[in-house]
Amino acid sequence: MEKLQRIIKNIKPINQEIYNACLYRWDHIAKPLGGLGNLEPLIARIGAIQGQVEVNIENAIECYRRAIEKYPYYEGKGNYYIGGIYEANDELIIAGDYYKKAFIHFEKCAKEGDIDAMNFLGIMYTYGKGVAVDGLVAKEWYKLAADKGSGAAMTNIGLQYEYGR
Repeated sequence: MEKLQRIIKNIKPINQEIYNACLYRWDHIAKPLGGLGNLEPLIARIGAIQGQVEVNIENAIECYRRAIEKYPYYEGKGNYYIGGIYEANDELIIAGDYYKKAFIHFEKCAKEGDIDAMNFLGIMYTYGKGVAVDGLVAKEWYKLAADKGSGAAMTNIGLQYEYGR
């Protein structure tokens, strides 16, 4: 954990949001995969989003692919994040393919009662990631997840109202 904190502190200026995102990725991706080596590209990605460091796209994508192979339940989020990397680099056709894979996985999991998948479907409909933008369908998915206790979905419902979506 010391090395993790040193890497995070090297992303300047650090803020709580970046720090929390790094810790989340440590707990949910790098730790299960067996080491910090798998986390470094994700931290680089977080830094790149904030404009702080250059992202190593190949390493980040490889890390997500390993997570998907090793943990099938991660298929939806992994494909969603890979799609985001391609989208950020203006490779929209490739991004769309990954968003579609993510959508299929999230839809299957949501129908089985997975509240994270329901929330991600809401996000995908809100922003048109692999599907057409549809605020009403997004709201339905957020509401299903919120009714089952998803704090993230409750926040997303609030954001929809705040931004008039």
